[in-house]
Amino acid sequence: MMNAPLNPIVAAMLAGKDPITALIGERRSVPVSALEISRYNVRTKETDLSELVALIYSVGAVLNTLVVVVHRDKKGKATGKYGVVAGGRRMRACQWLVSMGKMPADFEVPVLIVDEAQAEQLSLAENHGRMAMHPVEQFKAFASQINAGKSIETVAANYGVTPKVVERRLELAKVSPRLVAMCERDEIDLEILMAFTLTDDHVVQEGIWDSTQNWNRTAASIRQRITAGEVTNQSRYGRFVNPEEYVAGGGSIREDLFSDVVYYKDAALLEALANRKLTQIAEKIKEEGWAWVEAVPDLNYRSMQSYRTAPSRYREASSDEQAEIDAQSDVASALRQRIDELDAELEDCEDDFDEGEVMAKREALDDQGGWYAQLEQAEQRLSDLQAKLEIEHDKAQLGVVIGLDYSGNLEVRRDQLREGERIDDDGVKIARTEPDQVSENDSTGEATVKTKAVHNKQLTLSLTAHRTAALQASLTKRPEVALVAVVHQFVARRFYPHFEAGPFHVGLTVPYLKAQAADIEDSLAFAFLNAEEAKWREMLPPEVEDLFAWLAIQPQSDLVELLAFATSGALNAVQDREIRLPLADAIADATSCDMAEWWQVTGSNYLSKVSRERILSVIAEVVPASLPRLSAIGKKSDLVKAAEVELAGKNWLPEMLKQPI
Repeated sequence: MMNAPLNPIVAAMLAGKDPITALIGERRSVPVSALEISRYNVRTKETDLSELVALIYSVGAVLNTLVVVVHRDKKGKATGKYGVVAGGRRMRACQWLVSMGKMPADFEVPVLIVDEAQAEQLSLAENHGRMAMHPVEQFKAFASQINAGKSIETVAANYGVTPKVVERRLELAKVSPRLVAMCERDEIDLEILMAFTLTDDHVVQEGIWDSTQNWNRTAASIRQRITAGEVTNQSRYGRFVNPEEYVAGGGSIREDLFSDVVYYKDAALLEALANRKLTQIAEKIKEEGWAWVEAVPDLNYRSMQSYRTAPSRYREASSDEQAEIDAQSDVASALRQRIDELDAELEDCEDDFDEGEVMAKREALDDQGGWYAQLEQAEQRLSDLQAKLEIEHDKAQLGVVIGLDYSGNLEVRRDQLREGERIDDDGVKIARTEPDQVSENDSTGEATVKTKAVHNKQLTLSLTAHRTAALQASLTKRPEVALVAVVHQFVARRFYPHFEAGPFHVGLTVPYLKAQAADIEDSLAFAFLNAEEAKWREMLPPEVEDLFAWLAIQPQSDLVELLAFATSGALNAVQDREIRLPLADAIADATSCDMAEWWQVTGSNYLSKVSRERILSVIAEVVPASLPRLSAIGKKSDLVKAAEVELAGKNWLPEMLKQPI
C-alpha cells in the first residue's frame, strides 16, 4: 500500500524549515481578516467598488483567486497576515461587506501564495488586464522595476506594452512631485503633466502652474510658455533642416517624447543652417549647366515676381502629326459641346425646382457615354501629342530658382528668366527694359483648356464654408499662428502697395457661413467656435467703453488667446470655384488643420449632391472591394445610402478640403 504524501507544512517542520515557506506556490483559502494590501501592489488609486461589492454579495463568494505574499516581522517570522499583491479591489470589497455586517470576518477567500521576487511583476500583469491603471500608478510601477535593474524592454514585455509606452511613463519622472501627486488625485490632466516634461526644472514647472489662470491651464498653453521663442520641426525651416543636421550645426534641441514635435532652441541658427543647405543644393544644380541658380528661402507668389518661366517653344508639326492633332482636337470639342448642352439642360431643370427631372438629367450627364471621362482622355491625348513638338530649352540661356514653400518643402523651378529678360523664337536670351505682358490666362501666356469642375457652384460654396469654419477653429487653437496672420496683413498693407488680401481680412467682418452651408451649425468646428465665444463673453466687460482698460490689465498670454479667437473671424475661405487659396492653405498647414477631424462625408452633405459616376469613383478610391456591389445598385438614392455606410469612418475628403502635398 502506497503511503499518502505528507502535508507540505508538516514536511517542512520535520525538515527543520520555516513551514510558511512551504506554502509558496500553493493555492489555499484564508480569512478576510488576515488580508491586507502589500507594498508590492502597484495599484494605489482608489476606485469605485459598488459593482464588485454587489457581485460578491449576490454570489456569496470571491470568484477569482487573490495573489498574496506572506507578511513577516523584522525577524523574518510570519505575522499571520497576507499581503494582497493582485486582487486588492476584491479584498477591499470583502472588507467593506465585513464592516457592514454582511459577511463574517472569518469568511475565507481563495489565494495563491507567491514569492516576493515575483510579487510586483504579477501585480503589474494582474492590473494591466483589469481596470485600467492610473498613468501615475504605471509610472511608479515601471520606475520601481527599472530601479530594480530590469531593462525597458523587459518591463514592456512583462506588462504587455511597447517599450515606447514605458519610456513615456518614465518621462514623468521629470515632473515636480507636487504636480505628479495632483495628477494622481485627478486635479491635473495627464496631457498637462506630459507637457511639463519639456523641462526638468521643477521650479519653472510649479511657477508656470501657479501663475496660470484656471481657464488657461491647458497642455498647449504650458508648452507655449516653456518653449517661448523656440521653433519647432513643424515650421518651414524646421521641416527643411532635420534635428540631426541642426545639432551637427551646433544647435541644441528640446524633444517632446509624447509627440513628434522637436523644438529648436536657436531660431537664428536654424535659419542660417537652412540658408546654407539651400546654397549647397543650388551649387549642385548649377553643375547641370544652367546659366545661374538662385536660392530664395521663402518661395511664394510675391518672391517669384522677379522671375518667370520661359515660354515653351514648339517645332512645326509634320502633316501626319498635324492631322492627328486636328482629329483629336475635334473629338475634344465635340465632347465639350455635348457636355455644355447637358449642363444647360440641367441648369434649366434646377431653375424649375423639378427634383425628379434634375436627377434624371444628372444621371444622363454622368452615365450616358461617360462624357467627362471621355473628355479627360481626349484632352490628355491632345496634350501628349503637343508635348512631342516642344523644343527643349538651352540651359546655358536660363536659370533655376530654388526655395521653400509654406510647408518647408524644397521647390526647384527650372527654365527661369530674371526680370528684364526674354528669349527670342530661336531660344536666345535677350535683355530688355520692360517685362513681357503676360496673358491673364496663365503665367506663360498660353491659353488654358477649360475643364469641367468636379463640384457645382453651390456644393463648392458649402464645402469651402465648412473648411472656413474648421480653419477658424484651428486658428483659435493656435494663437501664435493668429499673431503671424495679423502681422502679415498689417505689414503687407503697409509695405506692399499691390497686396491682395485673399481669404484673410483684417478689417473684421465675420462671414455668415450658414448662407453657404445650411448644416454648418451642426458641425464640430461651429460648436467649438460657439463655446469659445461663450467663454470670452463671460469674461469681457459688458460695455465697449470699458474694453480698452480691461484689456490693458490682462496678462499677455490672455491677450494672445483672445486675439487668436477674434482674428479667426477675419478668415473667409468660402468660394464658388475649385481653386486653391494659397494663404488659406498656409494657415491650414501652420495650424495643422486636418479637415477629417471636422468634416465627415454623408449622404446629405455631399453624396446626394454629386453624380452617380462621382460616387462610384470615390468608392473605387477608398473601398475598391465594394465597387462591384455598389455599381449594381440601380437607384441613386439607394446608392447614396450604401456609399455613406461604406465611407463612414474612412476620413475621405474631396480634393478641395485636402491640404496640398
